[in-house]
Amino acid sequence: CYPSEVTAEAGSIAAVTIAIFNDGGGAAYNATLQLLATGCATLSVDGAHWRGNLTLNLGDIPAQGGLRQVLFVKCNEAGNASLIAVVFADNHDPVVLRIPISFVQRRGGGGALAPAAYALAAVAAAGALAWRMRGFKKPKRKKR
Repeated sequence: CYPSEVTAEAGSIAAVTIAIFNDGGGAAYNATLQLLATGCATLSVDGAHWRGNLTLNLGDIPAQGGLRQVLFVKCNEAGNASLIAVVFADNHDPVVLRIPISFVQRRGGGGALAPAAYALAAVAAAGALAWRMRGFKKPKRKKR
């Protein structure tokens, strides 16, 4: 799971990726991922529909095969929560994962983006501008 723990500003949305890998010698038939959000957290796979719990049918996972599931977590207030994920299949024992989540009070004056995200966006914009500008030559002044 990435990240292994989540810290986000209250009211913002955090992305979590769960990697599911079948390291067994046979396929996992009819695999299912059940997700439960505790505390103030809610979950979504599409960013539009939010719930306290989700069940996703993963189908068959071949031996030594896997998949990734991205989901979104949010909470409108500061507090602690958890994401509990359980993967099970018709022919395998369940696997349980718990991810702690801390929703912190928003910093004053900003939106949902943390200051580091603003700095990263500014560096990316400056880098893109510098890359674009490197092919242009400064116009020469005409002598009078």
